Amino acid sequence: MLDYAAFPQQRQALICQILQENGRVVCAELAARLQVSEHTIRRDLHELSREGFCKKVYGGAVLSLPEAGDYSQRKDKNRAIKLRIAQQCARLVKPGGTIFIDTGTTNLAMAEALPAELALTVVTNSPEIAAVLVKNRCMTW
Repeated sequence: MLDYAAFPQQRQALICQILQENGRVVCAELAARLQVSEHTIRRDLHELSREGFCKKVYGGAVLSLPEAGDYSQRKDKNRAIKLRIAQQCARLVKPGGTIFIDTGTTNLAMAEALPAELALTVVTNSPEIAAVLVKNRCMTW
């Protein structure tokens, strides 16, 4: 059996493996399993967090989510699919209706796909979507 107290790299590799499998770890459980102190586990989690592998939470850590990218990158990602979705949604909107458009890059594509000067009231929580709609002369709230 490996002495995890003496080999921090192996201990951290095992913690990473457990994080990958479970999505989270608990300090007390890891300390008991690896036969080291909770302080040692917290120090390991701090190091793994600093490297971006996990996020420390009260009593343990959770696996870090991959970065979503900045807004302009997300706006261009899967652009053709977003345009098809947007065009389908725009066809469903009837003149004189009221709709809510939430924030997001797919919803931005939908706002851009709405016909200009459509008699429509739109409620949105996105300043960028509101700007597109005002430019197209839709009533925006």
